[in-house]
Amino acid sequence: MYNTTKNYTDIKKHGAQLRVFYKPDFNTQYTSIELPFGGLSKYLIEENSTQIIKPGTAHLLEHIVLNDHRYDFFVKFMKLGARCNGFT
Repeated sequence: MYNTTKNYTDIKKHGAQLRVFYKPDFNTQYTSIELPFGGLSKYLIEENSTQIIKPGTAHLLEHIVLNDHRYDFFVKFMKLGARCNGFT
């Protein structure tokens, strides 16, 4: 079993959670950006309204979540040797 005391968790001001899991026997690194929204999400419930989520919205978000014309995250990651892929 792994030494879980070396694991690290941090919650940023905007609500994003950063988690680092210590696994010394692994020879690869894995990064995940997860959103609490998926293919089974059918409604967006806000304080005073409920909106119906169209099919395919989660898949669209998967493509645009890191799409920023000022900074191309995918290009930067791939230059570091990362393989970028999305899952809905």
